[in-house]
Amino acid sequence: FQAEDGIRDVERSRGLGDVYKRQLLDVVNFWALRDVARGYPVARTALLSSLLLASASSAAYVALILWAYRSFSQPLSVLLLGVPQIFVLYIVSVLTTMVRGYAPHFYGVAQMVFEFSKVALVYVALAVLKQGLLGVIVAVMAAYLMQAAFSAAVLSKPLRESRASLKRLVRWVKLGWVPLYQDLHHILLNLEPVVVRALRYSEEVIGIRSMSVTLSSIVMHASSLGVALYPKILRSREGPRGADIEVTLKLEYMLAIPLSVGIVMLAPDLLLLFGRNYLESLYGVWVAAACFLVAILGMTLDQVIMGAETLDLSEGVSMRAYAKSLICRVITINVGRAATGVAVLAALLYAMRPSERWLVAVIWNAAWLATLLPFEAYKYLLARKLSEFRFPLRNIVRYAVASALMALLLKAIMAILGPPPSTRITGLACYLTLLVTPTACLYLMVVCLIDPFAQSLAKAALNVIKSSVHGR
Repeated sequence: FQAEDGIRDVERSRGLGDVYKRQLLDVVNFWALRDVARGYPVARTALLSSLLLASASSAAYVALILWAYRSFSQPLSVLLLGVPQIFVLYIVSVLTTMVRGYAPHFYGVAQMVFEFSKVALVYVALAVLKQGLLGVIVAVMAAYLMQAAFSAAVLSKPLRESRASLKRLVRWVKLGWVPLYQDLHHILLNLEPVVVRALRYSEEVIGIRSMSVTLSSIVMHASSLGVALYPKILRSREGPRGADIEVTLKLEYMLAIPLSVGIVMLAPDLLLLFGRNYLESLYGVWVAAACFLVAILGMTLDQVIMGAETLDLSEGVSMRAYAKSLICRVITINVGRAATGVAVLAALLYAMRPSERWLVAVIWNAAWLATLLPFEAYKYLLARKLSEFRFPLRNIVRYAVASALMALLLKAIMAILGPPPSTRITGLACYLTLLVTPTACLYLMVVCLIDPFAQSLAKAALNVIKSSVHGR
């Protein structure tokens, strides 16, 4: 265990300058996404804003690293590489956000461009060029530039047809308190490790809980299937359509449920790869997986409620009106959930005083789940007032049945293969391929047999393939 095990966030840092990115850049990204989705020519304004904010952040970063260099003898050459990376991160973040608003079907592709480029370039830097840490930093920066180039190509039309608008920039700055208020949710969540330490629990306890959350967070990848819902609602003048919401929830849970079952089944072997001490995270993984299943619903409902707000379509709206808007209402719900979670966690740990580290992690995640449920239920009732839709409970039951059969097959294959034969990447990849391929195929077959929605998706996919083969 190391100190950083207790301070890692679910949202992974992507570089030296990433710590300066969220608060300032959210001011631009929050409103740029809404305006781009609605067809306003603001692409150049958003890009110019990111450059201005990057300049301000770079100045603060340079002052910080000079202090760190003098006070703690930190390597200056490595720290200085964070300066260009700040600019790259700001530009990539704004461009990718606008891609989501303009062409959401390319949003995931842009992220894949970065991930694949990063793996290839880091391998070259380490294995071929033998450049070490400096080479890795430069390789990651180059991968970001590739993502930026792809995003700029997707946005070529809005970038070409827009002009930088000082009026729009001033408006975003004036309304910057809204996304900053949204960041209060993350700040409150980061108080949870502070509470745990204040109650005299060790950093190892925080590390065990962090591992359970990190491993279970793979379930949240299912939420990427709903990335187009928010811009689609913003584009529509009729508000959120119930059919779009139902389709999004069905797609997300069609993937989230088997992911959660799979991660629970594979958790013991995966945790062993990080060390035997992390096996204490096992029960925490079970609870955290349930938390993420509920959180997926909450993220979708956030998009529905915030997308239904049309207040920002008008000029001259008062700050008080924004404070009462659906946007701030959702943010307040999430902030309230985070504050309640901190309080419940503190109360449970103080009252129960558990001595086992694994039990602290379970209680921590249970407090998260207990506070998620009522707040997400309230958001569900609020969203139902804005649009008529049904929670796809029957579909979820079918996905659970298919996942249970998948789990049985997975258990049988694991009994035959035994534990992972190697902790090396290639050996682990082969082992996981042998587990995932047959079980995923079984899940898809069962789902297509018992779920009408999956059947309609399969038919649509076959029609697309047939059209492609015949050149139509």
